[in-house]
Amino acid sequence: MIQFIMEEKKKILNLCYDRWDSETNTFKYNGGDRFTFNFQHLLLHFQIETKDQNKFEIKSHNLSEVYFRPDLNFYYPIAHGNIDIINLFVENEEKATEKFEKSPLSEEVIECLHKCKNFKIIIITEHEPDYETGFVRLLDYLDLKNLDHKQFYVINNNERLNDLKKKHNSEINVYTLHFIAHSSNFSLTNAGGCNWVEDKKGKLFMCFNKTPKHHRYALLCFLKKNNLLGDINWSLVPPWNCFPIDHYYNKIFTEEQKKYFDTEINFFNELKFKRSDMEEDQNWFNKFQEPNIEGFPSWMRIPEFGMNYENSYVNIVTESKFFDKLFVTHISEKSYRPFFYYQLPMILATQYHIKTMKEKYNFDFFDDIINHSYDNEPNQMRRLEMFVNEIKRLSKMKDEIKEFYKNNKQRFEDNKQKVWNMLNIVEKDYQFFESLI
Repeated sequence: MIQFIMEEKKKILNLCYDRWDSETNTFKYNGGDRFTFNFQHLLLHFQIETKDQNKFEIKSHNLSEVYFRPDLNFYYPIAHGNIDIINLFVENEEKATEKFEKSPLSEEVIECLHKCKNFKIIIITEHEPDYETGFVRLLDYLDLKNLDHKQFYVINNNERLNDLKKKHNSEINVYTLHFIAHSSNFSLTNAGGCNWVEDKKGKLFMCFNKTPKHHRYALLCFLKKNNLLGDINWSLVPPWNCFPIDHYYNKIFTEEQKKYFDTEINFFNELKFKRSDMEEDQNWFNKFQEPNIEGFPSWMRIPEFGMNYENSYVNIVTESKFFDKLFVTHISEKSYRPFFYYQLPMILATQYHIKTMKEKYNFDFFDDIINHSYDNEPNQMRRLEMFVNEIKRLSKMKDEIKEFYKNNKQRFEDNKQKVWNMLNIVEKDYQFFESLI
């Protein structure tokens, strides 16, 4: 009997570029030399990590090829890295005199979009979110150029992309990428975490602050004003001097509030830098420098020191995004740490950040001992005040928190397991990109 072995059909994702680098014989990034984030490297991450046996391949094409293969979908990636979508159209929004000082698409690309419905644009960043202002500017640009919204994809780490799409009644394609959920928890699990320590010896709270953010300095001002810093293992290790004085607080404090916090504002401006209690003798963080990770594995971008987490019960997380005008929910690696390290979480972020984490990942936020109602507050200053008031309330419950901790070990273990399970989320992203074929 003759057996015919049918080769499984290859899956190919076709990427299109409009510029060729003759020196390296490679296609250059679309949209200009500023965009240095390599989209194909991101795709390689999903290809390596997926369990799929018949993985899709990637092929690169010249723009002209789109016209001759109407049976195939072609994708033109604009990987805008650490700049916002709005900066595809203006260099500086505050100083711009026109809505569209520049265009991320050449006339040749726009013509191809008009003539070829199999030609699509992907606007993507791997781990940052993007905001409503940029989303709206993009929609205005598409209307100005008479471009079909259905030929565009916006992909980033904003959990509210679907809400934006509905709010602005657009047919643009959106997808919330899970790259940071996978990569950050890969780092956490590889680092090994920490031990379950029933009777912690450090301070009740911990609160680490690296990249300068207005709300992080504002929170520290609140905590100092309320004499709470003594109960907190805290750090302030900005990689650069942001000059946190007077005008720095304009985006978060009124003039009256700046006067009220004048002593605290001056204190942190003069302090400039502080390591955490457990890291004073380490050289990982130094004044106005990026973390020293010499000797650490390549996947560890921030030192993970288990003793910090073993010795505090409550992790006060200051997320990257706080201002609600951005219309964004950005869940970064900072939000996962309390669950991996057996801690009670408090997260200062945009509205519904905690609600989103509960719905998406089913984390236990221990609502029976912590009041997370601040998460529902739409006014950001009121939310910050509610957050501090809850810290103040908990600071008077040290014995109760210790007892709660001892009696609920399995709940903390369950949260840690959920972080481990998140490593499988890479499959969701892989399947999304495969669906584009």
